[in-house]
Amino acid sequence: SHSRGLVHMVWLSTEHDFYPGSEQHTFLVAELESVNRTLTPWVFVLGHRPMYTSRYSTANYLVQTHQREAYEDVLQKYGVDVFWGGHYHSYERTCAVYQEKCRETKAGNPLATVHIMVGMAGAGHDQPDWQHESWAVSHYIDYGYNRVLVANATHLLTEYVENEKDEVQDSAWIVSDHRWQDTAEQQWGRGQ
Repeated sequence: SHSRGLVHMVWLSTEHDFYPGSEQHTFLVAELESVNRTLTPWVFVLGHRPMYTSRYSTANYLVQTHQREAYEDVLQKYGVDVFWGGHYHSYERTCAVYQEKCRETKAGNPLATVHIMVGMAGAGHDQPDWQHESWAVSHYIDYGYNRVLVANATHLLTEYVENEKDEVQDSAWIVSDHRWQDTAEQQWGRGQ
């Protein structure tokens, strides 16, 4: 894990045991419990494989499903703002999603983790076989990169920049008071 500016980042291995009781799961919970949200209000968790993608491959789908079973509730409980994954050679961004449903206030502010897949840096592209999922907001299959501007304690800008045109193809402001997990539980209860 590492803190930089207003952000605390936790890296996980999506290739090793991450289920409750494992060393990695215990580490994740301890890390998230220890975050001082006054000093580092933004919390990112990063792993090689995404927890959410509308790309379908049987083996990879099983891994992302197992990840959600193992620690999606942990991300929700501790108010993780963004989960960054890769693996698929493409880009995708979700809404704030929990249990496969978009969870946002009427103003569009998150009540769950936003998932961003950034696997489009250099390897050959995957085939454009996106499945229609209500939580999938944006996806691209072009070489590019993701850049993030943490403007302040409550506003973050994420942008996907396509290399060839050097143009922003996807852009989103995430606006959060980082207390959304309490609001979410009041609105629809844990596990709903």
